[in-house]
Amino acid sequence: PSRQFEYRLRSNQRLARQIVNLVDKAQVSNEGFIEGIDPAALLALTGAYEAGIDAMARDAVARPSEASAVRMYSSYASASGEFLTAAKSFARRLRDHVAYNPRDLEGPFADSRDGTPQKVVREFNDLVRAYNFLF
Repeated sequence: PSRQFEYRLRSNQRLARQIVNLVDKAQVSNEGFIEGIDPAALLALTGAYEAGIDAMARDAVARPSEASAVRMYSSYASASGEFLTAAKSFARRLRDHVAYNPRDLEGPFADSRDGTPQKVVREFNDLVRAYNFLF
């Protein structure tokens, strides 16, 4: 792959790591609200990540031979979209100051509920797994 395409892949991974590091700082108040995260910072990071994903997709269309040279690129692109969806859902919930029900954040299925920090972390782990297959 060209250095530009590889750069986009690595840049998107760095942004995803920044997002998940911010989400890891989340604390839940007794009332069920997320504290400890600046919503504007998270929204800015998710916006930058979305722009990176879009640029990567444009590069893949513009340079199909380079994208096809990256092993398992389509799986990575899919995982990127899933992570973006989870991060944006969490960011919207934080921005709109929507309280969590204690059941949303506890138990074995917390990582499958939209808008939870656990789901963002799970999708990030899936993204890292997909990225590790690229090279």
